[in-house]
Amino acid sequence: MQKNWFQHAVAYQVYPKSFSDSNGDGIGDLKGITAKLDYLKTLGVDLLWICPVCCSPMADNGYDISDYYHVDPSMGRDADLDELIAEAKKRGIALMMDMVLNHCSDQHELFRKATANPEGEEASFFYIRKGHDGQPPNNWRCWFGGSAWEPIGESGYYYLHVFTKHQPDLNWENPKLRRRIYRMLNYWLDKGVAGFRMDAITDLKKLPLDTQLSPDGQDGLAAVSRWTENIPGIGDFLSEMRDQTYGRVNAATVGEAGGVHTREDLEKYISLDHGYFSMIFDFCVSRINVGFYWHDRTSWTPEDFKAKLKASSENAGERCWMGIVLENHDQPRCIDHFLPPEGQNFYGASMLGLMQLMRRGTPFLYQGQELGMRNVHWKTIDQYNDVSSQSQYRAAREKGYTNEQAMEFIYEMSRDNARTPFQWNDGPNAGFTFGTPWLPVNENYLEINAEQQLEDLASLLRWYQQLIALRKRSEWSEVLALGSERHLPELGQNVLAYIRQLKQKKLLVVCNFQNQEAEISRLSNRSKSVLSNYGVPVTEGENWKLRPFEALLIDESEEK
Repeated sequence: MQKNWFQHAVAYQVYPKSFSDSNGDGIGDLKGITAKLDYLKTLGVDLLWICPVCCSPMADNGYDISDYYHVDPSMGRDADLDELIAEAKKRGIALMMDMVLNHCSDQHELFRKATANPEGEEASFFYIRKGHDGQPPNNWRCWFGGSAWEPIGESGYYYLHVFTKHQPDLNWENPKLRRRIYRMLNYWLDKGVAGFRMDAITDLKKLPLDTQLSPDGQDGLAAVSRWTENIPGIGDFLSEMRDQTYGRVNAATVGEAGGVHTREDLEKYISLDHGYFSMIFDFCVSRINVGFYWHDRTSWTPEDFKAKLKASSENAGERCWMGIVLENHDQPRCIDHFLPPEGQNFYGASMLGLMQLMRRGTPFLYQGQELGMRNVHWKTIDQYNDVSSQSQYRAAREKGYTNEQAMEFIYEMSRDNARTPFQWNDGPNAGFTFGTPWLPVNENYLEINAEQQLEDLASLLRWYQQLIALRKRSEWSEVLALGSERHLPELGQNVLAYIRQLKQKKLLVVCNFQNQEAEISRLSNRSKSVLSNYGVPVTEGENWKLRPFEALLIDESEEK
């Protein structure tokens, strides 16, 4: 593969469990994905990221891997993954696997041996330590609440888990462990995988494990991320992994990189010259109004949104490369998260699409985003599968919120919002399965589904096809893939605007983030409309008149 080929790609994320079920067991599988490749080809994407499909007890929906070399039986057979790779390649679609390298499953053979003998060689592949006076080695809190240390029976030993207790952290300080991981990554690369998405990759390095922190909650514990996220020295691990695996074949990699914020860090991680990864996800607005606890809210305005995007773009500059996202398997649906009720319609959704797909970086669409799939509102917390929803609900109730208030937080932020089955048609179970789906289908599938939108030339799906075609197969392809990005906050209150430019080619992106009209001045007498989500834009004298949630793409190219 050519170096930096990912700069020209449009990516699509599939959550296999919820995409398409081929055998009627209610769980999406690899054959289901293969059967829908023509849909993805029609949409226009050419890079497919699939969430974990390796063997797993599914304590965290596949992000707890028990065998990195084989496909989980619920997803199909090993041969099904080989077929998916080959069939995707025939259609010009590269396959990116999800790799979980910070931790494994507590059912992994190595961990079972480690806990059977906490002083044996396998124990050195994990963080296993003696407790003190019947207490854990330190007071770190895991991401899902409670101590980050789990006792190993009555042995007096504990193991570290940054996430759930079923996901013991791997000890990257051990070179034998690292060599095992590199062999595994090369195994998949040799099978034809075009790259990896790296889960929780900035957690690999830990500071001293005997560190007691100042408590930041009533439980007397402190957030583990303060001592396990982007810790100095992690670059030694990441550069070694790059050079011995994906770097040798120019595979595409994207890191879930919490704690990477400064220009200096970004250039280490995602410099186009020699970063640890091809890109990291730009999560600058992913949780714009929510802290670690979902009940910890702040208000925000479109001006705050603009400022965050501008700062992120300027921080990345032209030497670094980002993965541009609005949704993924861990986030709520973007229509519900970023838009007020009056904008939760075609115009608001299509505005978000244009804003994302015209930005500098590799855009990642999440399954169903192109249809405008929405959050779900189930009645009780027991109906939710997501472990973080369960822990966040408990935290809200312990804080004194009523059941109704706590459920409102779940409605807005639950990871299950993004994990309901894909809505293919208006038939039983939205065409996802002929069995009983593992998670209920959103009741709005009768109005929101792929089959109907493919038949409707004015649908949101058709709009996304148009945007992807502009990026991939138009006179604007080069400027949208390689051009610079410069934000223009002064163009109007609550109006997000930025310029994409490559040599004389220049495009102005304008998004009216409000339920009222706005007006902006033409930047030059060369200004002419390329696209509007209202069809035909409105001008008045030297101004563009913007309708509520209107998105405009304007040609500002300089004369040669």
